[in-house]
Amino acid sequence: MHSKNKGGKNKLITFTIATSKGVKTTYGVAKTDIAKKKLLPVIQEMRHAQKEKREPQEFIDGVSYDTASERKFLIEMGALVSENDDPLIN
Repeated sequence: MHSKNKGGKNKLITFTIATSKGVKTTYGVAKTDIAKKKLLPVIQEMRHAQKEKREPQEFIDGVSYDTASERKFLIEMGALVSENDDPLIN
């Protein structure tokens, strides 16, 4: 799931990380370096799990962004797939 944040003047990337145990944590960050620090290990786990054909321990449940540059950042990181803007899913 993805959406564009509406309203407000602070630009945010918001994302939810879920665990295999069903725990979900949502983050709202204004800087891409903070988002990268939180998302990169999750993206790596998702890709590793996909290669091993198993369920990931953590996965991205949803993301939202305000600007085209944030969208591009998320696609480049692998948090979104460009075809349909869905989070990377194994």
